[in-house]
Amino acid sequence: MGIPVDFEFTYDTSEEKLCLLQLRPLAAFEEMAQVNLPEVKESSLILKGNRMVSNGVLENVSHLVYIDPSVYGKDSKYYEIAREVGRVNDSLEGSKYILVGPGRWGSTNPLLGVPVKYNEICHCGCLVEVGISESDFVPELSYGTHFFLDLDVDGILYLPVFDGEKGDVFNREWLDNTPYEECRHPAVRIYQGNFSVFLDGEKEIGIVFTS
Repeated sequence: MGIPVDFEFTYDTSEEKLCLLQLRPLAAFEEMAQVNLPEVKESSLILKGNRMVSNGVLENVSHLVYIDPSVYGKDSKYYEIAREVGRVNDSLEGSKYILVGPGRWGSTNPLLGVPVKYNEICHCGCLVEVGISESDFVPELSYGTHFFLDLDVDGILYLPVFDGEKGDVFNREWLDNTPYEECRHPAVRIYQGNFSVFLDGEKEIGIVFTS
């Protein structure tokens, strides 16, 4: 095909038959080959992760959408929350907003993450999965999200953050004390400001901060 691809296949050993299941382009961003992390004040740092980090930069982002893990699941309205995320996603088309939530985005088990479909998050510019051990919202380390290939093709950055682990930052104080827009479900919050994402794959450090 002349470009990097990702493909899935099966092989029947009895019939010696190879079957192609899926084939899609694998995005590559040469301009993101090296990322230099800026100096960021502790009070401005919202999220930081240090595992499974690729290269990427997203600056001058006007919106950050956050699913509060302390509210998510309290009323078992998991799918209502997922549909609300989809509504917000549609309203923010073109903004390349940052989307932050507990566990694995798109999980078929809503106890492990928000059960969204890809079209309900497709307009974000960066997807963050927050692992919270006391709530069992801990994404696996194989690029946690179920949507990894879709994100890669669409140029959407991905960052896993593990609350409480050494080197990671989940700034609850900023999230709880910064004004936000309430949505139709109290678990969903929209923050407005000037946000940036820097992912340094060489150093395995990714940060989300506000200026």
